[in-house]
Amino acid sequence: MIDKRILVAVCVAEILSMASYAGVAAILPDFIRMWSLTNAEAGWISGIYFAGYTLAVPFLVSMTDRVDPRRIYLAAMALSAVSSLGYAFFADGFWSAFAFRALGGIGLAGTYMPGLKMLSDRTSDEKRARVVGIYTAAYSASSSLSFVFVGVIEDLMDWRWAFGLGGVSALAALFLILFTVPATPPKPGPKTSPLAVLDFRPVLRNHAALGFMLAYLIVVWVLSANRSWMVAFLEFAGGLQGESGVVWSAVTCAAIMNLLGLPATILGNEMAIKHGAVRVMVIFFFAATVVGLPLGYLAASPYVVVLAVASVFGVLIGCNASSVTAGTVQVAEPERRGATMALHSCLGFLGGFLGPLVFGYVLDHAGGGHSVGAWGLAFAGSAAMCVVGAALVALLARSGRRA
Repeated sequence: MIDKRILVAVCVAEILSMASYAGVAAILPDFIRMWSLTNAEAGWISGIYFAGYTLAVPFLVSMTDRVDPRRIYLAAMALSAVSSLGYAFFADGFWSAFAFRALGGIGLAGTYMPGLKMLSDRTSDEKRARVVGIYTAAYSASSSLSFVFVGVIEDLMDWRWAFGLGGVSALAALFLILFTVPATPPKPGPKTSPLAVLDFRPVLRNHAALGFMLAYLIVVWVLSANRSWMVAFLEFAGGLQGESGVVWSAVTCAAIMNLLGLPATILGNEMAIKHGAVRVMVIFFFAATVVGLPLGYLAASPYVVVLAVASVFGVLIGCNASSVTAGTVQVAEPERRGATMALHSCLGFLGGFLGPLVFGYVLDHAGGGHSVGAWGLAFAGSAAMCVVGAALVALLARSGRRA
């Protein structure tokens, strides 16, 4: 089992560290207007966070097979604080925003999966899937609460305060882990080149793990695109309704939608434990496709319909967010768990980088996001990716050990 005090501390630290995570997504329409950005440039600012993550995570997480994950976690948390504070004080256009968000992605690379590794190293095999589910749910809660945090702080003060206080929150997370999670001694192992941790060939030979990892790429692709562009989409849909049809702000609605991801993540993981991860994931992938394909084309429908369909789409994708990570951890070879988690996270957040970027390019090439047809194509493209996810997890994950 695991010390519950450590589990709570790591989950709370995850929430604190990601206070400004949704800062760009929540304020994206304002940044587009303020800095005269194209939709593609806005997609780059949203996606570079995940690109920074993707580039850093193979080395940082693989190193947790050799060194105490806590050391990597603390250094990366400091970088996350620098990223948020730097954005608050110095971001004034595309390139400065691009640079500080890239740093933030690197910071997340050294905290998200290393935090999970801290927990999994201290958890028995029979409890690991549930602990992974709880931690992943904390991540889902973090991204959702970030929308609330950023929206409230921006309304009360301005967006620079939202990022600045996010940086202070990350520092609080750093000290929470520093004083709560004890250090562990270095792990003995062969003395090889530091680059040896980047040899993922043994991991790729585990077809079951590979299936879950590729499915994770799809899950994060769709979730990232959804979260990055949802506020802009709701503002567009609200503009078609007139003031009488919109009760809450787009940021508030997006925050509520993302909060629904928390119970969805837990529910999906529990169903996967009970009925089999592969079967449950395929069902949720296909259900998300059916709901997501018409979403953009419904922009001119009554606002309550838009909110309902968008919420269900997000929930169905969220149901796979935890079970796909738990599946990878369960089928990973124990001595290569860090490397497996590194590749899993790298592929997933590659999807997180590509999702908002491709969505933005589709909008630009379909008329700039000023028509129902443009949003329809963008959301349909994201929803169609779920079919790919279902095929990958069914074909590859079934070829290995049962999860």
